[in-house]
Amino acid sequence: MKSLFFSALLCIGISGQTDAQASFSISPAISYAQVSPNSDTVARGVITNLTNQPLALTWIREVLAIQPPTAMTAVLDPYLSHLPSRNTFNFSLMPGDSGEMSIVYFNYSEDPGCALVRISVINQNNPADSTSALYEINNCTSTAIHPMPQSNIRLYPNPFSSTFRLEGADGVAHLRFIQADGREALRLAAAPGQVYMPASLPPGMYTVMLEDNTGKAVQSILVQKIP
Repeated sequence: MKSLFFSALLCIGISGQTDAQASFSISPAISYAQVSPNSDTVARGVITNLTNQPLALTWIREVLAIQPPTAMTAVLDPYLSHLPSRNTFNFSLMPGDSGEMSIVYFNYSEDPGCALVRISVINQNNPADSTSALYEINNCTSTAIHPMPQSNIRLYPNPFSSTFRLEGADGVAHLRFIQADGREALRLAAAPGQVYMPASLPPGMYTVMLEDNTGKAVQSILVQKIP
């Protein structure tokens, strides 16, 4: 499943020594689930307030791909199980609290099903403080999956060892390095012309999710950091 997902993602400046400070996190950054026969399927995530202050947050759901057309998804947040018709909601998260940030997939037909959904969460008092997570339920066909709009952003060199740059990324606000298991390894703030130096990032393969200042992903790039 994961190889198809990352293949789909591929289709579709500081000195970067300091991570962007986020007040909350969603884990994992990419959640996978297999359709459960004769029951609703849940791709689970957890949102956590990383501060000692209450947060006023907004989640936004985007259905990027779904099959069959009669299937539906709905959001489970820390307090409510929402109807499939709801695409956004305001909620609060108390200091240090964690709770559900999950997607439920409903398919009552006999046809095979799948879904790819993105949830973006925004701090109402600081819109630049935002993050997003992807939820993949089974595999949609490669022609149905369009998780990221086409873009001409280039990360170079790739592979890189200590530093890299982005070309054509004026609208990018954050970079998120996602491991193969879906966990976020590193989050960096972006600026035009920036040279990034992610010294704390271990060598390995990552999917870099490039996000604008609303937390919406504009492109994903598969990269390798070498020793």
